[in-house]
Order: sequence, then C-alpha cells, then structure tokens
Amino acid sequence: MAGGRIVKSGRGPDLEKWPSRVAAARRSGRIPETKELYGNWCRDGYEIKLVDIPAWRLAVLDPVPVPARLTRPHTVVRAMQNERQPLGLTKPVQGRALRLIQALITAAEAEGHTCSAGQTGFAPPSHRRRRAHPHFTVTAQGQPVGFLVLQEQDRTEHVATEKELAEAKKHSWVRIPRLDYTPSERLRFILSGGQPHRASEWADAPGRALEEQLAEIAQEVTLRGEAAERRRQDEAEAARQKADPLGSRHGTSPHPVRGGVPRQAPGIPGSGMAPRHATDRVRERGTHTR
Repeated sequence: MAGGRIVKSGRGPDLEKWPSRVAAARRSGRIPETKELYGNWCRDGYEIKLVDIPAWRLAVLDPVPVPARLTRPHTVVRAMQNERQPLGLTKPVQGRALRLIQALITAAEAEGHTCSAGQTGFAPPSHRRRRAHPHFTVTAQGQPVGFLVLQEQDRTEHVATEKELAEAKKHSWVRIPRLDYTPSERLRFILSGGQPHRASEWADAPGRALEEQLAEIAQEVTLRGEAAERRRQDEAEAARQKADPLGSRHGTSPHPVRGGVPRQAPGIPGSGMAPRHATDRVRERGTHTR
C-alpha cells in the first residue's frame, strides 16, 4: 500500500466486496498494533488507508481515584450540594454523581486546569441536552470544556389506562403515549467546547462503569486544551508572517544602509525619488499639448 493509501476503482461485484474485505482484515489480527485500517467510498471508487494511531490513543492512563465519601468537597461540588435537587438528579444517584465530579475536578486541577460551577440545579430536557448550559466547566490552556451530568432513562411499553382510552375515544386530538420513561441509576457525561478527540460523551455501560472511564475523560480535556493552544500558535505565526515586511523576511532592507540609517535619494524626503529639473517638467507639458 504505497503511501498508506490505495483506491480501488472499477464497478460491479468485485468493487462492492471491498468494505467486507477491509472489515475482515481488521478482525484478522494482522494489522500492526500501532496502525489502523480505514475504508471509505470516494469519487474514484473505494479508498483504503493504513494510518498511524495517535500517540495519545496508545498512552497507558493511570486510573482516576474516586473518593468513597465527600469529606472535603471542591467549591464546585459544594455549590451543587447546596441545590435543592443537584443537577436535576434523583436522590439515589446524587451522591455517586458528585463523587465522580469531585474525582474529575481533582484530576483536572492536578494538570493545571481550572474549574468553575455553572447552572447546577437543573437537568435540561432531552431535546436540548446537547445545547444546554453546562453544569460545570473545566478550562485547559484557555479552552473551556463544559460538562453536563445526566441521568439515563429506562423505557418500557406504556399500558393505556381506561381513562386514557375514554379520552382518546372522546377527543380526536388525544394521543396515548407508546412508552413510559423511568429514571435509572446510570449516568452520562456530555462534553462541549474545543476539538473532540476520543469522544464527547461517556456513559455507564454493561461491564464498564463511568468510574473506569474517568481517565479518558480527564485526558480528553487536556487534549482539547493542547489543540486550542496549537491553533492559537498557528494563527499567531500566520498573522506574524502576513504582517512581516518583505525586506525583513529576506533579511535585507529595502534601501541601502550607511551608518545604520537608510539612505534616501535627494528629492522628496523619504520617497527615494530623485529631483526633477524644471525644464523636464516644462518639456513634458509641451509634449502633452501637442
């Protein structure tokens, strides 16, 4: 695979088999541990790429310890504790959520990041959960990363009551819901702001609780801060090059220098233009009037 990329062109069944071939190659175990194989349709056919896995994905992350009790809560966590219903969570999950946040904030501040509280007493509706104001914010190298801590919902099939059936029969606009939603004990962290690397959401999953994922979340904050700093440096360098005069870019002055002072031709000060004799101007006027 020259240059780590090939494009399979053509048409027909043979071309259509390449996605399954790439999937089989991924499962084969023959791809080097530091590489990833990608396949995508493109204008010229099916593109296959073998790329290096970023160093941050290969890094071994130290677990983030979660306190068993909140003996000395961070000011952000204390602000949440003072709410009537912290983060809009039900009572059974509040304690665990606050301990997870305490652990994450402690890890973030150990990296030199800063943390601040947001709107700590509510849970956004489901249709606005990815655009809502964060519960708290971690700022890494000037890049704010907002956090929402949400409680997952269990869905069950709704059994219509006699009253609902009677209302629906009486009024055509009445709609009986298909599902019932019940708060679960599972939590979800949603991140916003900055350039995503690993992901923007982490949640409790079968066999992998959020406690085991905190190191990845902490790393994600650091990566977004580093990306923002690189972007600022690139923009500053681009602005410097744009504003840099041509002479200094080439290491020379636009005019000869003698004794540290640029030489100026006699005539208009600073113009570098030689004086013109009066007869030259008269001769020019005479030329234009002919």
